[in-house]
Amino acid sequence: MLAPPSLSIGVQNSPFIGIQNLHAETHERLQKMTPEQRATLHDNARKRIDNGGREIIELFESSGLPLSSGGMRLSDPVYQRMEEIVWSSEGKKAAVAAPAAGLPALAGVEPLIVADLGDRYHPHNDGTKSAGGIVGELMRFLLTNLPVTRTCL
Repeated sequence: MLAPPSLSIGVQNSPFIGIQNLHAETHERLQKMTPEQRATLHDNARKRIDNGGREIIELFESSGLPLSSGGMRLSDPVYQRMEEIVWSSEGKKAAVAAPAAGLPALAGVEPLIVADLGDRYHPHNDGTKSAGGIVGELMRFLLTNLPVTRTCL
């Protein structure tokens, strides 16, 4: 197995120590990293935003590379916040209103997510895909819990 490229992410006992060599790193080196290694680099860059981290985050944003191989974890704070937004009263109303206007349910809720999470909501960590899944769960729940009336029969 090849050793991972030596991008600097500040992880103890790792070939990735410090973030001094950022400008020498390239998109190609990021591509060689596993999504999990990129996620660690990104997390550490956020912790060091004023000490070289901003440049690393910009590199990720321009790369379009995923930060996870299996989507967002349910324990991810961003995922949990998206759930809170989607399942809120305002989120439910927005999700239901969008299809009535001919749009996907996510289109109604996404502005609320973007307003709350800002740059923490992006496709690089499967944020948009995860948000779509959460909205899908909401819509299935709402559909299966509609009151049955004679007009529905």
